[in-house]
Amino acid sequence: LEAVEAELNEMVASHQSFVEATQGTPHLELRDTLNTHTENLLDIMRQQLAAIQAGDRSRYRQLTLAAVEQSQALTENARHFYAVADQQGTELLEQADRQARQFGWLLTGGLLLATVVLASMAWLGQRYILQPLSQVIGHFRTMGNGDLTLPVEARGLREIQQLLSELASMQASRAQTVRPLGDTSQHLPD
Repeated sequence: LEAVEAELNEMVASHQSFVEATQGTPHLELRDTLNTHTENLLDIMRQQLAAIQAGDRSRYRQLTLAAVEQSQALTENARHFYAVADQQGTELLEQADRQARQFGWLLTGGLLLATVVLASMAWLGQRYILQPLSQVIGHFRTMGNGDLTLPVEARGLREIQQLLSELASMQASRAQTVRPLGDTSQHLPD
């Protein structure tokens, strides 16, 4: 009898846990029906225990028939409740999967956009900064080698255009300085 009482108490605790866990369910009618069948079955089982303790065998047999009927109704309701809960879980998983795919596409799009922006910045930097600076270096080398005839074309960003313009001015100024010296050196006797 003590084992039966312990099992009955365990069933009551499990039922209470179920009720608490399903308070937020959108299927309250199903849960309430399941709750009613469970409470009725637990009540019948308590009455059976009392009948056994009192030694009333006919009452126990009567209650056993009611317990079987209540147990079958509870089982049927539980199967229906869990089928609905399973369907709800499947729908939630499908929704999560759709959201994950959507997030994946958004992430892929963001990465592609970032790649395009970075590639554009690299191209613009190459075209408007690095190429003109490379030309400036080339002009300096040419001038350093003594060739002041190579024209300096001022193009690029504003600062680079200004640098190229100043280089062209410097080249013209050096050419004007060097030209008279060259003329003078041709008139000197050997």
